Amino acid sequence: MSWEVWGTPPDQEPARCPECGEESHTDGCELGRMQARAVKAEARVAGLIQCVEDLLAYAQDVLADKQALSGFKPGVVQGHVTRALAAIKKSDT
Repeated sequence: MSWEVWGTPPDQEPARCPECGEESHTDGCELGRMQARAVKAEARVAGLIQCVEDLLAYAQDVLADKQALSGFKPGVVQGHVTRALAAIKKSDT
């Protein structure tokens, strides 16, 4: 329905804390302390989730490298590395 039928809604009163009765929590408000702890905990969890995602991405890279190298024999890989290092040294001079 339209605003014309029902009229304008009344102004909402500011939210008040049920513990201390203020618009913002006072120093001794237990509910405010609990909410602050919850916010800190959520931030820590978000940081931990990011760490786990980074570790997962790293593990996937390592697995891809391992699969890419699985066809090589250790001596062959060492030879490729030696040749690559020699080429880098040669290009630096």
